[in-house]
Amino acid sequence: MEVNDAVAPVTFEQVQEATQIALEALVAWETRHDTIAARKQSEAAIAALDERKKDLGIQTTSIMALRHPEKTKDIMKELEEVQEALEAEHDALTSVDPMADAPVEETRRALASAILFYTRTVTNKVSRLQTAVKDLTTLLDDHVPGLTPPDTSRMKEISRRSRHEDEVSGACEEGQCDNVQDQAKMANLKGELDEIRNLDKRDSELQRERTSLLRLAEKHYPELLLDEKWLRTIGIIRNAPPELSRLGVCDWCVICHDVYPINEGASCADGHFTCQECLSGSVRAATHPNAHVMVLRDGSMCCVVPDCKLVISGRAIGPVVPEQDFQNLIDIVRKHVERDTAAEQKLQLQRRLDAVLREHGIDPMMMQNHIRTIQNEVLNMAYYGQKHVVEQAWAEIRAQRLRQYMVEHIQDAVLRASVVEKLRPLLTPDIVGEDFNITNMMTSNLQSALVAAPSKLLQYYDVGFEQRLPVRDDVDFEHAAQFLAEGPRLDKD
Repeated sequence: MEVNDAVAPVTFEQVQEATQIALEALVAWETRHDTIAARKQSEAAIAALDERKKDLGIQTTSIMALRHPEKTKDIMKELEEVQEALEAEHDALTSVDPMADAPVEETRRALASAILFYTRTVTNKVSRLQTAVKDLTTLLDDHVPGLTPPDTSRMKEISRRSRHEDEVSGACEEGQCDNVQDQAKMANLKGELDEIRNLDKRDSELQRERTSLLRLAEKHYPELLLDEKWLRTIGIIRNAPPELSRLGVCDWCVICHDVYPINEGASCADGHFTCQECLSGSVRAATHPNAHVMVLRDGSMCCVVPDCKLVISGRAIGPVVPEQDFQNLIDIVRKHVERDTAAEQKLQLQRRLDAVLREHGIDPMMMQNHIRTIQNEVLNMAYYGQKHVVEQAWAEIRAQRLRQYMVEHIQDAVLRASVVEKLRPLLTPDIVGEDFNITNMMTSNLQSALVAAPSKLLQYYDVGFEQRLPVRDDVDFEHAAQFLAEGPRLDKD
């Protein structure tokens, strides 16, 4: 298997499996073609021949064969064994081609798997390590002076594109359109210029990149601010100010951590700067319920820095954010004012009502408790189908209370007639009933109504309320009138 054939990623377990298969195939192949046994047999035969000739007192076999041929017969057996052993070893070495069944495929597969696995693994780990080293170097450059000078390559590229745009723009302005060829050339130049302007916003990008480099140089490499050659690489001909932050040229946004000119954002009193885009996003977020951004009644916004308790004033936010976000800010302030005004009006109205109730000898707290009790009991009625009966009972109670007030507090007939005329348009049937006659002020009618009205009303209430306020013959009219003074009007729905 070729290395390039293994397209799918290889795991370490697959590498181990392929290596084990290759090792087993190699061991079996070596066992099949092993010549050690034949070689050992030849060595044993030669050793036996040497021992035999030593017994005969002959040092070498060749001298014995030449000088003492008659003694050769004594070692003939050993010579034949040596010959047979050498022939067997020769046959073992030449009879079979060991490469014919060599485990080449298994070995190649194991090597390919190992190479593929370690190549990809090492490459990925090295790539991650390089990225980590680059990030760590960048972080160290921001905190430790003198490690690496600021990289101006991006600044040079932006400047190059800016110069190219200027050149194309100048060529478009100076070009002549006398013939077709010039017109085609002019069209191409205009198209190239439009493409350049669409690809990059050179002014803001160039300013932001230059500001970032100057801020880094100011913080860690102040000597570069005096180096005219380095300043020219970022497009500054004259010497740069020695301290940009003290002059208020730029600042870092506490949300997006980018560098912006100070006129493109706002800061709190501690100098925590927020850029225009982040301010707009914060204002839009404040329009939603349960927003994490808090806009106060005067239009100021709480600083987003966790430990900062200061605010960014509304006067600083207004000129920075777009028109739509400014309208959102005004809407938030308007809601604050409306909510505070409504609460103040409600408080003043409650105070006036309490004063009127005290003027007539009624405790406001007791009245509110009675009203809440009646409202709760009406909401807990068991017979909602008889709502019209409950409405009639309340209307009768209101009418009888009005009659009682007229009899007890307005004794003068002329004044009573004037009050009746003023109240007549307000006393509609849904308030005092269909059969109400304001001129009837008989005390007997009041007593009979106060006895009958609670009986009508309580027969539709739950048992618990009936037990708390049972209907009796000896009704305390003063307590009943005070208790049932202001019954709630039930909705027609």
